[in-house]
Amino acid sequence: MKAWYLVYCKSKNEERAKLNLMMQGVESYFPMFMEDKLIKGKKVTKRVPLFPNYLFVYFDPAQFSVSRLHSTRGVSRIVGCGEVIQPIDSNIIKVIKSRELESKELVVTDISQGSKVRVVDGPFIELDGVYEQSCGKERCQILLTIMGKTQNVTLPLSSIQAI
Repeated sequence: MKAWYLVYCKSKNEERAKLNLMMQGVESYFPMFMEDKLIKGKKVTKRVPLFPNYLFVYFDPAQFSVSRLHSTRGVSRIVGCGEVIQPIDSNIIKVIKSRELESKELVVTDISQGSKVRVVDGPFIELDGVYEQSCGKERCQILLTIMGKTQNVTLPLSSIQAI
């Protein structure tokens, strides 16, 4: 019976494994999501793997040999308990696919370097500043004028708002 299984791929070979499986007639799914990254001082939105090195594969072990799957370029092994491979509930795959579609529809905030911002939470509440850069996913650096001197302050992204 056809079911979804989890395959562990060689490092950075998920797309290669997906292509080679497709050429063998096996359906596969490699979930991705959109992530904001800072590259050379610029905010760039890139598609990155939700589960790096893992690929979901839909096949019937009785019709498609597991050893054939293991010998596919890019594939390292099938994830399971010992020698027994465990199928994954198809509802889990449906939920992951629907959430992947939702993440593509998310709107990215329009705060870029040099934008004016206002602090809306924390010890610097009500102060206006200039957005400098992102520090990871949840923090940023802004320039605030405090007591007549410009200071570089790191704050959570949730505590600033574009003005």
